[in-house]
Amino acid sequence: MLYIPSHTRSTPYFVGIFAAYVYRYLKLDKPKFRFPYSKTLLTILIAVYPLFLMTIQVFYVREYNLWLSVIYMFMYRITFAIIVSIFIIICAINGLFKG
Repeated sequence: MLYIPSHTRSTPYFVGIFAAYVYRYLKLDKPKFRFPYSKTLLTILIAVYPLFLMTIQVFYVREYNLWLSVIYMFMYRITFAIIVSIFIIICAINGLFKG
């Protein structure tokens, strides 16, 4: 794997900031809004996530390619941040997993 310096890892941070904006918008401007089929959406997210994690196999099958590694790490972090953000927003807006 290619080492990626810490200053280049800001994309998940920005995805999280955008997710916080979406959450705040839905909570304040549309307080009655609920996601339809929220449990189905969460089930799909939970089912897709392990498949997403298995994409690392591409580095064991092929010869190492620098650009493939760079693109993979960029897309992996953004996709991971989006999956986690969607999960958190759906749970928070619909009131699932209350403690």
